[in-house]
Amino acid sequence: MTQYLVFITLVFQTFFIAQAQNFDIRFTNPQCNAYDAKPRNAYCTRADLPRAQANPKGPYQKVIDVIKNENNTHITLGTMTFSNKGVAEALCQAIKGGVGVTVIIDAGAEQTVAESVKKCGAELVTVGTVEDEDKRGDLHHNKFLLAEGADESTLVFATGNFSNPALSINHETWTTVTDSNESDIIQNHQCLIAALKDYEDNLAEFKKDLNKCRQKTNEQSKIESLFIPADSAKLVKLIEENIKSSSQVLMASNRYSFDRITQAFANSKSNDSRAIFDDDLYWGGIQPTEDYVNEALDSKKIVQLEKTSAQVRFTQTSFGAAQKMHNKFIVFDKMVLVGAANFTYAGMTANFENFYVIRDSKTVALFKNQFEYLWKVSTPRRQMPKDYVDFGAQ
Repeated sequence: MTQYLVFITLVFQTFFIAQAQNFDIRFTNPQCNAYDAKPRNAYCTRADLPRAQANPKGPYQKVIDVIKNENNTHITLGTMTFSNKGVAEALCQAIKGGVGVTVIIDAGAEQTVAESVKKCGAELVTVGTVEDEDKRGDLHHNKFLLAEGADESTLVFATGNFSNPALSINHETWTTVTDSNESDIIQNHQCLIAALKDYEDNLAEFKKDLNKCRQKTNEQSKIESLFIPADSAKLVKLIEENIKSSSQVLMASNRYSFDRITQAFANSKSNDSRAIFDDDLYWGGIQPTEDYVNEALDSKKIVQLEKTSAQVRFTQTSFGAAQKMHNKFIVFDKMVLVGAANFTYAGMTANFENFYVIRDSKTVALFKNQFEYLWKVSTPRRQMPKDYVDFGAQ
């Protein structure tokens, strides 16, 4: 891959002949101004946001194109937070054109933008109980958009929320799948939507409703959807087994605290185990302030991970610009796991999360290239700066 190709937004398209799936993966890979002593294109500020969002090959334009598809009959957006006004305006235009729209967000999220879409005629669904934030076990952390048509539908799933940074200056992965309405992946997301809309503070009932609805087929697909908490045991087992058995394990995550993954790395046979995290998890251990409470705990878990064979780097981003290395994926020898969940206890077992297993050699190669790009723009612990300077906070 040439240096030019490394520094543009990567776009990958292929066709799964078995299911006629149109499959598109886009990484944000923001192109940002140079900032003193900050790695180029790892660190961005709000000043870089307009150019990054305007990238015609970026995820923002893809999401807008999906919303504007004239064949849409109903669109459901599921996200933890929703702040991108361009997406909101596109949804309102779709409603004016006769398309039904549902927005599902976390009950504790700021709802101004979601309410603006509701005023256009959308159904707004809030999920979760927020009376005691410290004891929540039902955070709505899904990140997807399902645009349904008469014969086929398009699913967008992401590591990021439908926010301004996630669609521009964050380091994220956005995937689009178009498939027939009878396919497992489309019908299973319809089941997820129905179960979320019916959720009333009872996770057992949510799991029951979801599993009762989902198809039980032998359909051979290269992509499989897993929904937390219903599929938690399956997902964790899959991660543990593949970390232990793969010759190469490449992980990227915004947050990290799941001990079972650390133990799997300790027992791994991999010749190449590496992990990339946002630098908040480094600074959280250096300066555990009120802004870094969770990150301070995660920092200790990363130190434990570094005691295994795993090498670790941190992507220096701007806390002040709400920019993050927000990817959540693991690349194994023959598969990729990617989705909304961080590799934390809550992400793997408790939150509402959407995750995907992709078994395809071209996709594995694509994610390996992406990981290597992130690895090059990230920083080893021993080379991290002594003091934290954030131009994005100015």
